[in-house]
Amino acid sequence: MRLAPLDGATVVAGDAGLDNEVSWPAVLRVRPPAFEPLNGHELALVSLEALHLLDPTLSLAELIGRLSERKVAGLVVVGDADAPAIEAAARDHLPLLLLPETSHFADLGPTLSRVIAEEKTRLYQLGLDVHHQLAEVSMTGRGLRGIVGRLAELTGRDVALQDATGDLIVRASPSDGIVPADEAGPPLASIDRLNGAFPGRQDNRSEPPTARIILSSGVSLVSPVLVRESAVGFLSLLGAFDDFVDEDQVMLGRGSVVCALEMAKQEAVIEAEHRLRGDFFDDLLESAAESAESLISRGRHLGYDIQEAHAALAIRPEDAASQNPRAIERLAREIGEYLSRFQSAGMVAPRRQSVALFLTTDVAADPGPARRFAEDLRGYLAGQLETPVSIGIGSHHPGVLGLRTAFHEAEQAERIGREIFGSGQVTSFSDLGVYRLLYAFRQNQELADFCRETLAPLTDYDAKNGTSLVDTLEAYFRCDANLGTAAEALYLHRNSLAYRLRRISELTGFNLDNLEDRFRLQLALKARRLVQRQGPADSRVRA
Repeated sequence: MRLAPLDGATVVAGDAGLDNEVSWPAVLRVRPPAFEPLNGHELALVSLEALHLLDPTLSLAELIGRLSERKVAGLVVVGDADAPAIEAAARDHLPLLLLPETSHFADLGPTLSRVIAEEKTRLYQLGLDVHHQLAEVSMTGRGLRGIVGRLAELTGRDVALQDATGDLIVRASPSDGIVPADEAGPPLASIDRLNGAFPGRQDNRSEPPTARIILSSGVSLVSPVLVRESAVGFLSLLGAFDDFVDEDQVMLGRGSVVCALEMAKQEAVIEAEHRLRGDFFDDLLESAAESAESLISRGRHLGYDIQEAHAALAIRPEDAASQNPRAIERLAREIGEYLSRFQSAGMVAPRRQSVALFLTTDVAADPGPARRFAEDLRGYLAGQLETPVSIGIGSHHPGVLGLRTAFHEAEQAERIGREIFGSGQVTSFSDLGVYRLLYAFRQNQELADFCRETLAPLTDYDAKNGTSLVDTLEAYFRCDANLGTAAEALYLHRNSLAYRLRRISELTGFNLDNLEDRFRLQLALKARRLVQRQGPADSRVRA
C-alpha cells in the first residue's frame, strides 16, 4: 500500500490481515468463470460494475465470503462498499481496500502485476545477499553469535535468538554488537507466546513464516528456527513500535534459515563428540581388550588426561528419571556446568541409568575431599533438577585400568546406599563395610531366616507393646556399646537404657557382653535393612 497504484486506497475492514502475503493479482471477469483458478494469496480486484455484469444477483458480501474460503490475501474494490460487505470482510479478517471510482480498473491488473514482480525480484535479491553474508559468517566459524551480530548490522535493529524453551541464546544490537546476557534489553516473548504465534505447520511461502508479537513495551517480529520441521529456537527483531516492513521479514527469514543450518551443524558435531566420548567411556569402563596405552592416547585426543589421579563417582537420579535418557543427558550437563562454575576438573559421561564422573584430585587416596565435593554436588543437583540424586564414591585404585574398578565400586556403593538408606544419599564404597557382603545375599532365604530367628522376639514385642527395643539396640551399637553415649543419643537416663538392654537380653536370650552374641545381633540388624526391602522377606520379618 506504500506503492502505486494502492497508495491511494483506503482500508475499510480486515486490518488484521494486512500482513497477508500477496502472490499475484486476480481480476474479476464479466463472464464466468469469475476468476482464473485461485490457489491462495491472490489479491482480488473487483469493479462493482463488472460484478453487476457478471451476476446481477451476486452481492459484494457474498463474493467476499466465497473469496475468503479460497484463502485470498485481500480484496480491492473500485467504488464503494456497502455495510454487509464491510461486515463480511471484518468477520473473515479479509482486508477490504477501496479505490476511488475514477481509478482505471482495466489498468489495475497489469500495473499490480508489474509492481509485484518488481518487488518480488528486489526482495529475492535482498534475501540472496543477506543469506550469502550470513552464510559467510557461519563458514568462518563465528557461530550463532556472529550470525546474530551480523543480522543486527544488516537490519539496523536489535536481534535476539532464543532456544526451544524460550531461554536467551544471544542478543545483539546494531550499535553495540553482542549484548551481555545479564544486561537489560528490550523485552522478549515468553515461550507460550512464541509457540502460540506458530501453532502448526505453515503453508508454502516464499520465505520462512514470521509473526508479530506485541509485548508490554515493544513489538517483536519473530521467525521460528526450524530443523527437521521442529522449532529448535526463535529469531526475533525487536522494536519499540510496529514499523516492520517487507525487507525486515525477508532478512529475518534468511537469518532463521542460516541459524537453523548453524544449529543443525552444531548438533551434528555434538552428536559426533558424544558418540566418540561414549565409545571411549564404554571401552574404559567395560572393555577388557583395550590396552592402557590405547586408552591414554584416545583420552588425550578427546581432551582427557586419564593418567592424572581421579576419584570415581556414580550419580543417579530417582528411579523414574533414571529410565529417561534425556533426564540422564540433562543430569550430565548440570554436572558439567557445576564443574565449570566452581573451576573443578573432571570427566563426565552419561551412562545407561546414571552419570559417571571422574573428579581430578590431588590426593585420590584421601576420600575426604571427594565426599565433601559429592555432598555439595548433591545439594546443587537437587535444587537444579528438583529431584533427589544418589551418589556413590569408589575407592582409590592406581593406574588407568584402576579407574574401571573404582567406578564399578562407585556404582555398587550408590546402589547399596540407595536401597538400604533411600534416595538422595552419598555413599562411599570404603564405608559400606559388611554391607558389601550382605548385599550379595539380600535375596537369600537363609539371610531372611537368620534375621527372623535373631530379631523376632524384639520385633514381636515392639509390635505388641508399642515399644522401640529394636531402635534402642541399633542406637546402642551405633554408639560402640557405650551406655552413656547411647543414653544421651536416645535422650534417656542411663538407668532407663540399662533396663531396656536387660529386657532385650531376656527376650532374645543373648548376652550383650558376649562378643559372639553381640556380633550376631549387629549382623542381624544390618541384614534387616536389606531383607526389609525385599517384599516376601519383609513380611516374614514382621511375622
